[in-house]
Amino acid sequence: MSDAMEVTRVCVDVQDKQRQNLLKHVKSALSNDVQSHKLWQMLIMQVTHERAIWHDKEFFPTSWQLDRTEGPCRVRCRLQRCHLDIDEKFFIPEYKKTQTNIIPLSYLFDEPVGEPSSKNVYHIFNTTDTICFLYRCKSIMPSRKVPGEILIGEKRVYFVGEESDTNVNTAQFFLDDEDITSISWLFQEIREILRRRYALKDNALEIFLTNGRTFLLAFETTKDRETVYKELLGKELPNLITTTENVADLTQRWQNGELTNFAYLTELNKQSCRSFNDLMQYPVFPLVLAEYKCDVLDLTDVSVYRDLSKPIAVQNPKRVPKYQETYRSLQEQYDISKKLDPMNCIPPYHYGSHYSNSGTVLHFLVRLVPFTKMFLTYQDKQFDVPDRTFHAIETTWNLSSFASAPDVKELIPEFFFLPEFLLNSEGFDFGIRQNGERVMDVRLPSWACSDPRLFTLIHRQALESDVVSCRINKWIDLVFGFKQEGQAAIDAINVFHPSTYVGGIDENRLHDPVQRKAVQTMIETYGQTPARLFSEPHPDKKRIGLDHYSSWSGTFGDTDYSLKTPIERTQRGLLHVDIPSPVTTVYGIKWGQYIGSPAYAKPVVCWSDSFPTPVARLVSFPHSNLFILPPNSTHVIVTRTRNRTMHIVWSAVLSWSHVDDIIRIWDTKKGTMIGFKENMNFHKITCCAVSDQCKSLWVGSSTGCFHVWQTRYDRNNECGLEVLGRRIRLQGHEASITCVEISEAFSIVVTGSEDGTAIIWDLNRLCYIRSLSGHSSSVSVVCISPTSGDIVTVCHTGNNTSELRLWSVNGRLIKKIVCQETITCATFSRAAEGVSVNAVAAGLVNGVVRLWNTWTLEHIADIKDEACQLPIVSLEYSHTSLHLFTVDSHGTVRAWGRSERAYKPRILSSIH
Repeated sequence: MSDAMEVTRVCVDVQDKQRQNLLKHVKSALSNDVQSHKLWQMLIMQVTHERAIWHDKEFFPTSWQLDRTEGPCRVRCRLQRCHLDIDEKFFIPEYKKTQTNIIPLSYLFDEPVGEPSSKNVYHIFNTTDTICFLYRCKSIMPSRKVPGEILIGEKRVYFVGEESDTNVNTAQFFLDDEDITSISWLFQEIREILRRRYALKDNALEIFLTNGRTFLLAFETTKDRETVYKELLGKELPNLITTTENVADLTQRWQNGELTNFAYLTELNKQSCRSFNDLMQYPVFPLVLAEYKCDVLDLTDVSVYRDLSKPIAVQNPKRVPKYQETYRSLQEQYDISKKLDPMNCIPPYHYGSHYSNSGTVLHFLVRLVPFTKMFLTYQDKQFDVPDRTFHAIETTWNLSSFASAPDVKELIPEFFFLPEFLLNSEGFDFGIRQNGERVMDVRLPSWACSDPRLFTLIHRQALESDVVSCRINKWIDLVFGFKQEGQAAIDAINVFHPSTYVGGIDENRLHDPVQRKAVQTMIETYGQTPARLFSEPHPDKKRIGLDHYSSWSGTFGDTDYSLKTPIERTQRGLLHVDIPSPVTTVYGIKWGQYIGSPAYAKPVVCWSDSFPTPVARLVSFPHSNLFILPPNSTHVIVTRTRNRTMHIVWSAVLSWSHVDDIIRIWDTKKGTMIGFKENMNFHKITCCAVSDQCKSLWVGSSTGCFHVWQTRYDRNNECGLEVLGRRIRLQGHEASITCVEISEAFSIVVTGSEDGTAIIWDLNRLCYIRSLSGHSSSVSVVCISPTSGDIVTVCHTGNNTSELRLWSVNGRLIKKIVCQETITCATFSRAAEGVSVNAVAAGLVNGVVRLWNTWTLEHIADIKDEACQLPIVSLEYSHTSLHLFTVDSHGTVRAWGRSERAYKPRILSSIH
């Protein structure tokens, strides 16, 4: 008997082993198949764009849609290429595009017949990761809700949608997340995990990634959400922010001037569960201006602003009785219904509509893909009536403030940073209004000079004005605070339909399925009031003098809120009336605090030091840290942030152009030089760059090709840097690479070349975005603004002159100027947007630092040490912009400040 049992056991073990081997073989085969498809698709993307060798403009996408990647203060300002899947009848004739349905090599993007169900996670994601945890949920995206499952493995988190894509690896790599239904993230990519609401239920999670993407997942119950939340927190998430600021800390920072109004409102929206992934909970911002007719706008004049202490619907006192009567009438009906049918009575309200819902968001973003497609779905496959379509800023104010009782719209964040949503760039046919005017671009007030970019810049300054700063707390009371509900809301005429509040209508008490469905529809369409953050009146902002400095971005200038007119300010000596405005149509623009700002005294040298060997580049970091780099080298740094304080984990210098052509790393702490990467391309390396936190290494060559390796910091590695995966070859330039700049903040890389062009690349997808052309010679300098994403390129024009071009982050040429001296280097100031007009600073061959403003490229100032007439080879603003570092061709480094007060930066690396 025992022998028989032993034989049975052995047979079972053998069979199990065979099954395991078969499963491994199947997994391997599926993974190899997915990997081959992925490599083919990557190859196609790399060799068919408009600068590649096999470009076919008939099939290459020429339209643009919003990229959901978030930048500083959560701004989403980048566009990405797309094919428009919109019927040609929705375009005006001159914009109609004829597209064939047959795309070359399309079979490479199709799922081969006979493959297993795409719900097989190993097939979808090309992974052999062991799945440890699974839960049902929905992925919430602006355009749709996708049922599926969240899976947690040993290395990654996965969401597998029921509407699975043919190849998620490629979709993640090249497409916007709006186009994919299954996705995965490495544990180290997760930056934040926040509890969220969905459909007024406390049942969702939002996952924030280090690459600027966010994903909203909704569960059946709060208990399910909490189970998944705890499971995720139990994993090793090295980049997870564990000390999320509470509302009180944020308020204190705002009061102290460490956060701008825009940044503070962004954080309040985030804290109150507002999400870009859910149009019903889209972030809400105040409609601040009331003056759109004047030719010159005075931002110091109280009368040009709306009353922030009142809801937008009652800006005109004549409308107050109407809404009060509405509430009184509904109260009477409620009192009667409560006695007759207490289960189905609806509490009274002032407004049957809401200031923020999916209709409002799509109304404003109708010109911007992919929201155009969402709008057509929302409107039953048609655009709105032309006169109702968003066509003028002034009309929006008129309708919301007094002309239309149901229209109580506040604004969305894009009004303060995204000019593209005001332009009908794709030529959609919105029809002709009754006055005979075709609806095209949004009509702007005359003080914006018909320039959408200028409008958003001025509008951002209006949001940060002293008048708004001292009253924005009243608006916060209405939207996020104690005036949301109760008697305070009644008194403030601020009560909305109960279906917009958590618990406003209890679905569980409704037994009639028709009524229950009606309530669910109302919740999904009426709007949702943000989670209440304050139970007491919000404190006002502290008065901050001119000498106050923000810990990260400079000050907000004159914030003496008791002074309402320019005359009063001048009498107090707080505002210099002779300071020019960057635009003649607006008065009261804040220049901000940075070295060279017209608002402050001429800078002086407060520190200098000389180095005996050549210095090629300066790179600044927070807390006065400064890299001083030799030729043919770049900085490498890994940091961690705790309690808003940056700590340097590892710093090094990566160098090239050695005799043996090996790329080396010099550890600044150990003082050791180690070979890192051998040049296997047999072409001269002309420049290198490493992205923040050592995520990728970019190597440019004399052939015009860029080689990119994904990397990571590894303290156990001898050189500190580990290469992950295969090399990616990016082609686009036709001549030697001259310069490269990486912006982690906006997830872009800009490269310059001797072919007279610059190219913008996507840092996350590692693919081509667009070219910046028109230069008359080699592009010698590129730089990217850390606050706006604007780009500067420089080329020489002969006779010792240079041309400087300013581009938007989306490649639109803003302006170009010719400098009569040769420009050798350039950088941007870093003062906060909205409270500053930042500057482009250029180092010249004659030792001068010349500044132009970033709004109009008008000259601001020259900074010069009379004792030095040597070429400036590099310059860099400190992270506060309160110091400007320069180095000349003889290796003398100077720090410019507002005074001669002693100052010395901390040198992270120097010539070795």
